[in-house]
Amino acid sequence: MIRYKFFLLTFYFILPIFHGYAQGKQHTVQVLSSEISILGTTNVNQFSCTLNESGDNEALRVSSNWDQKRLTFNGLILSYDLKGFDCGLKVMNTDFQEILHADEYPEMKLEIRIIHIPASNNQIAILEVNSDVSVQIAGVSRRFLVNEGRVINIAEDELIFEGQQQMKITDFGITPPEKYFGMVKVNDELTVSFSVRMKVETL
Repeated sequence: MIRYKFFLLTFYFILPIFHGYAQGKQHTVQVLSSEISILGTTNVNQFSCTLNESGDNEALRVSSNWDQKRLTFNGLILSYDLKGFDCGLKVMNTDFQEILHADEYPEMKLEIRIIHIPASNNQIAILEVNSDVSVQIAGVSRRFLVNEGRVINIAEDELIFEGQQQMKITDFGITPPEKYFGMVKVNDELTVSFSVRMKVETL
């Protein structure tokens, strides 16, 4: 089960989804679902491991203030059970867990800190954005600027935030493993992509 820790959530942009929400009012924010995928390669093939999670239906009460530059999140942390990822085959699931040291560090975490709204955006339903996120794997946290992101207005009170970032296994203190006496070698590069669906309600 995915767990969400939210201490304070502050919005800094009047997205179309927030029309009708007065500035300075408190809102209830509920994470409806999320999906995270980790894509990697070896010298002989590639792998893609995905986890889909539904929210725990616990409404989140937050304060919000907006401007035209960014959405700032303080404490938006999503935790994922590495043993819940599906890589397509059981043996690949086991290898994936070994690569990321799941026995010692059973969870990876994604913290969404800031979503930056470029001034060049002129879309309504879909905004191309940059975001400041942290990823924690094997107990090591690294901060990244994600340049490939979108905020999608899917309903009057719902949005999806998507992002994708390339990183390295060695960023997290993990040595890319070798198997079968060195015949199969995991490459250092990984791509992490995520999609988080949220509902916003005025208190």
